This record gives sequence, C-alpha cells and structure tokens, in this order.
Amino acid sequence: MLAMEHALRRPAGLRSMVIANSPASIALWVTEANRLRTLLPEAVQEALTEHERAGTTDSEEYQQAMMAFYERHLCRIVPFP
Repeated sequence: MLAMEHALRRPAGLRSMVIANSPASIALWVTEANRLRTLLPEAVQEALTEHERAGTTDSEEYQQAMMAFYERHLCRIVPFP
C-alpha cells in the first residue's frame, strides 16, 4: 500500500512496480474486514472490540479471537501454519 501511495506522487525515475496481494483501496478493505467480523460468533466479536477499545491487543483472549478470524477468513489450512 505504501508503494502505491508513493507511485501516485509520480516520483522521477519510477518506471514500474509489481503489486501482489495488496488492497487497492484501504477503505474497501476495512469495510469488508468489518463485514467478515460480523460473521464470527458474538463472543469473539465482543473480545475483539473490548480489547481494541482497552488497548489490550496483546492479551491472550484477544490473540485467540484474532486466530478465530484468521482461521475462518484468512487461512483455512488445518492445522494453521
């Protein structure tokens, strides 16, 4: 995403750029990530929201809630690599 922002400024000397697996729109990415979050069990959603609000994203509960999101929406390989 940073490379795209840099390229949009058309710096001298930039001739090409390869972009792979990066969202073209962070606003759209955030909207979709939030939509996917609503598909998680209520307890997982509450844990994510509570710890993000409190700034305790390093807690074990938050890490487990994030793993639930990752396993459902990011990487479905079992066991998670």
